[in-house]
Amino acid sequence: MVQNFNPLMDFARKVECSVKLPSNGGWYDSDNITFNQIGEVDIKPMLPNDEMMVVNPESLISGNSIIEIIKSCCPGIKKPEELYYPDINVLLLGIKKATYGKEHTQEYICPKCWSVKTNILGDEILKLIKERYPNGNVDISKEESKEIESIADENIKSLITEKERNNELCITPQELKINLDDILGSITYMPYDGLVKLNNGVKVYTTPYKCSDKIKFITKKIKFQKLYKHISDSSGIYDNTDEITEEYIKSLEDLSNVYKEIGNLGIDIISASIKYIETPNGEKVDNYEYISEFIRNIDVESVSKIRNKIDELNNYGIIQTLECECMCCGYKWNEKFYGYNQNDFFGISS
Repeated sequence: MVQNFNPLMDFARKVECSVKLPSNGGWYDSDNITFNQIGEVDIKPMLPNDEMMVVNPESLISGNSIIEIIKSCCPGIKKPEELYYPDINVLLLGIKKATYGKEHTQEYICPKCWSVKTNILGDEILKLIKERYPNGNVDISKEESKEIESIADENIKSLITEKERNNELCITPQELKINLDDILGSITYMPYDGLVKLNNGVKVYTTPYKCSDKIKFITKKIKFQKLYKHISDSSGIYDNTDEITEEYIKSLEDLSNVYKEIGNLGIDIISASIKYIETPNGEKVDNYEYISEFIRNIDVESVSKIRNKIDELNNYGIIQTLECECMCCGYKWNEKFYGYNQNDFFGISS
């Protein structure tokens, strides 16, 4: 008799934890998310194939792996591409906890100690320059500048090592132990509307970035960045502009067009983050093309107000910074928490 059920699946991965979403699900269609009995999203640990996607930089940067990992680990999410940015961050943090445990380590370098090292390096560079140019007529090329900095850096190594040994400074990365339960227990929740009232009486209802939109715009941004670098590297733009060639003028025009496209990209992502706009007479407009045309034809102050509201919504959820203290000098500062940087957040078994 053929056995239709694989008995080994009883011992396959199970739900390891659950998380509450910053949106509480209120921003989505009712069929997009299935919550458990306590109103949270169940999360399973990553599979080996999920980890392989994590180490693919292009897939991770574009966001495609983020969608696939959420599909794999969060069975209650039907359309991960429709998720909003704050919810994505919380889910990724939950997946990290389900896969590697609640203990998370993040490295940091004390900025105060680093500034001391930088000042020592600067003094050594000045010393070398004075030795090379005792008359004060300094004329240093870029190549010579790099050479002097390299020599200075080598000269101060023993001094820096001694200061570190004596606990006078620490430029070696230090570790901060983080309990992910503490982070997940302190998330902030999004309001149910992102209303912006413009001076002309128009009401703009904004949303955080959607995963699908973010992927689309990141892909475009990368394309423009590569195009910009290609034009800059191959166009012959150089410090000596006495020779104004046709190639030089063409390259400037190409760069200008890239800047325009990047500007348009900013308008596009704002337009995509608007649910609808209500006119003073109560008419609601949710057509993307109409909204985009409107955003391109309003004043800078109004665009800034809308952008600030979208940024505010994106910042709900996981904390953005962690309080750090240098074990050497005692200096305290806020360090960025990588839960907000999806490209740096996942480390294989880290």
